[in-house]
Amino acid sequence: MKTFITWYIVRAPLAQIRAINNLLIIIEDMLGLQLNCKFFFSPIFGDRTVIGRLLTLILRSSVIVIGSIVFAFIAITLFLLPILWFLAFPLLVISPAFLLLPLFGLIYYLVFSFSQPEYLIPYKNSSKDIKFFADSSTKKLINRAEPNTLIQELIKNPSVIHFLQRILLNGQLLIVDIGNKKLQSSQQIVLLNKISSEQQIRQIRPVHIFYELLIENSEIFDIPLKKQQLDIDLIKKYIDWEEFEYKLHNQPKLWDQDYKTFTGGGSNRTWQGTVTPLLNQYCEDLTAHSYQNDRRVVRFNIINQIQQALQKNQTNNVLLVGDIGVGKDTLVQEIAQAIATGHIHGQLWSKRIVKLDTAKLYATSVDQNDSFESRVQNILTEINRSGNIILYLNDFNSAIQTQNSGKISLFALLQQSVSSGNVRIIGAITPREYHSLETTAASFLNQFTTINVPETDLEETTHILHNESLISEMKDGLFFPFPSIESIYKYSLEYFQQDAMPQRAIKLLESVTASVHDRRNDESQVWQTIYGKKIPVLNHTISQVINELIHVPVGEVEKNEATTLLNMESLMQKFLIDQTEAVSALSKALRRNRAGLRNKNKPIGSFLFVGPTGVGKTEMAKTLARIYYGSEKNMFRFDMSEFKELQSIERLIGSPQGTSVLTLTEQVKKQPFSLILLDELEKAHPQILDLFLQVLDDGILTDGLGQTVRFNEAIIIATSNANTQEITQMFRNVISDKQYSDIKNKLPQLLSSTYRIEFLNRFDELILFKPLTQQSIEKIVKMQLEKISDTVYQEKKIQISFSESTIKNLVKNGYDKELGARPLQREIQDT
Repeated sequence: MKTFITWYIVRAPLAQIRAINNLLIIIEDMLGLQLNCKFFFSPIFGDRTVIGRLLTLILRSSVIVIGSIVFAFIAITLFLLPILWFLAFPLLVISPAFLLLPLFGLIYYLVFSFSQPEYLIPYKNSSKDIKFFADSSTKKLINRAEPNTLIQELIKNPSVIHFLQRILLNGQLLIVDIGNKKLQSSQQIVLLNKISSEQQIRQIRPVHIFYELLIENSEIFDIPLKKQQLDIDLIKKYIDWEEFEYKLHNQPKLWDQDYKTFTGGGSNRTWQGTVTPLLNQYCEDLTAHSYQNDRRVVRFNIINQIQQALQKNQTNNVLLVGDIGVGKDTLVQEIAQAIATGHIHGQLWSKRIVKLDTAKLYATSVDQNDSFESRVQNILTEINRSGNIILYLNDFNSAIQTQNSGKISLFALLQQSVSSGNVRIIGAITPREYHSLETTAASFLNQFTTINVPETDLEETTHILHNESLISEMKDGLFFPFPSIESIYKYSLEYFQQDAMPQRAIKLLESVTASVHDRRNDESQVWQTIYGKKIPVLNHTISQVINELIHVPVGEVEKNEATTLLNMESLMQKFLIDQTEAVSALSKALRRNRAGLRNKNKPIGSFLFVGPTGVGKTEMAKTLARIYYGSEKNMFRFDMSEFKELQSIERLIGSPQGTSVLTLTEQVKKQPFSLILLDELEKAHPQILDLFLQVLDDGILTDGLGQTVRFNEAIIIATSNANTQEITQMFRNVISDKQYSDIKNKLPQLLSSTYRIEFLNRFDELILFKPLTQQSIEKIVKMQLEKISDTVYQEKKIQISFSESTIKNLVKNGYDKELGARPLQREIQDT
């Protein structure tokens, strides 16, 4: 009873007063009383004539007078409630009807408020007892005498179960792994206070007690957590994500202490801007179409830079420079939303951000009198007259470069308006386009504050993915554990190169969502898992989607792939004769890659095949492409004899203008998991060879557009016929493995006349191919004749056999000491 009276006399009236105060702020903002007082003499719709000013005074006076009366009536009515509530008991002497208020309060208290704590505001309440900010069920878990019993209860709590599913932690296995070790909880209150302050927790919940136990007993939980690929730091980050979700689904109510009111939001709140019918026809009003969303804003620094630049007295135009996919559109939309919801003040308050549709603007007009120039001039006049418009050009480069059929371009018209300060612009452009404009429109660019928009990092991208995943969960019935979100970032960074972050990660998330959604529709079973009716998106699902998209083996090794890897040597030796050392080196590199035992910042493997012509160097690369990559289409072959001139470098990295196609860098961007064959390497220009120093060492190459392309999922094989005569001569008397090793050890010195030593050292291995003997040629002949026999049987159902004399004649006529097995195919074809 004492608790109820305290709640009735103190907490309930305070909550009512907070609700009334917040409600009155909102009502006043809707009525626009302060705004109209502040802008009392500012003409509406920009009409500065005598009639316009007279209408302004009439309209604003009417709004203020009528609004004040309405506001006063509402305020008096609302404040009667806490007065009557507080005086209900004394007023019982006047009428028993006043008993209704205490009875209503008692019912509400018993049903809802009895177990409902205050919400925690850390910067105000960090010194208070944390138990005050926990609900009744959580209070029972605080300061339990036996922490080992406590953690067993916690992993059965619904909110903790949900969190454990989010982080893919098996609670029962965790209990088993800690065994009989004694847990401590002596610092529980202190640590909960610290956790709530550091992570801006709104209300203490069982999941925070679970996290506190992990922290206080970190030495005991360290190994069990690592067994499940987790640690305390990761869980701390995931607690932050869990808190974001909690706040998203438990928004502050009107009567809560942490409820925030934002006033003045919306464009043209003071009616100062003019109507813009033509502008509306060719633009999208981002501010008007903006809406309040609950996504986490992750790029505060850049948003603040844009806001500050737009509020400068001079050069208050902004140029956002960033690659496609870095989120330039999103940044502008977030500023438009901040204006619409009242989160922004200063010069940007009440502005309109409109996005120009340049394609529509350049389209031929039906009305012959409506020329392009007059159209643009009228739009710019509307912008200038209104005075509250910021023009957004999301295709800035094409907007100012495109020439129309008229006498003047959009660039020339914009340049005049920007220079005179009549138009404020936000432009979005790529770095390559910006560098191009520096030479053609330098003076125009000087009117802009340039802001570089880099790719998002791990933390920013995963926050964005978390936002997107929550939308997918609500719309598509999916469940994204936190480690899966980080896997999407990791895989998109590793295997996709055509877009910048965060766009490439968002695209992968969308592909995974679509794939899971289609799979669910195709299968008749009812999904019912530990996650409820939601489908969990786990790592193996993401791996499957990546495999479907770009044919890269990701994640756990499947049975078929494992069989291929384990039997790689025997599979390849069916097609290659007497080159066991080369086959073994390649097979080991692939197994190291799939076992995760290689440097991820380098190619899977890089090999220089050295030896006489016709011994199977190129054939080995083709065989590897067929067996492991599935097809020779996954092999990019470059004949380096075509790169004797330095100018041919554009065929590898592309031109600065971006006109080159089918370059090495473009093909690797589209298909990172590939085999790159550089045939006859010794014939390339020395400076072209220098390009590959960074590829072999760091797994990256900068293309003609200045973009970094990664080669960390490629195998690079270079073949060389350099020093063939010396190598052949050295092999004349080789009869043992030791003699072969001795020759191989001399290779760097022998090849130094053709290649620089630092270049040779970049390869993982120099593989020496032996000259083919007559016995080797005989095996190759038999292998090729077997192929012919199989082909004829498959197509004609005719079985062919070859006599020993035929085989010996082919060997005799097709064998050439200088050209190896190369003439054999021609001899077989002719015979």
